[in-house]
Amino acid sequence: MECFVFIVFVSLPCPTGVTEGDVPWPDVGSADTYGFGLHATMSASEKLRRLRTAQRRWHPDKFMQKFGSRLLPSDREKVRYLSQLHATRALRWCEWCLIGL
Repeated sequence: MECFVFIVFVSLPCPTGVTEGDVPWPDVGSADTYGFGLHATMSASEKLRRLRTAQRRWHPDKFMQKFGSRLLPSDREKVRYLSQLHATRALRWCEWCLIGL
């Protein structure tokens, strides 16, 4: 579902005035999911594939290059910060998957 919502966000016409609340940020996880669409039953390779996609999607430079012109100036720094936060979170999950946690 998370991926579908992001695809819709990307495919919408380029409106200006997008706020931090309009960005479809990744989920934060629950008892049976870990966030980024990961599930306990997935193989390590599937988790890594999804996490690498998340790293590319939320990398602040890439995200701001693609969507920065849509953002309200007042929300730009907050969105940059949140994209960095999610990219770093995906990187940490990759590291944990690689060492078997």
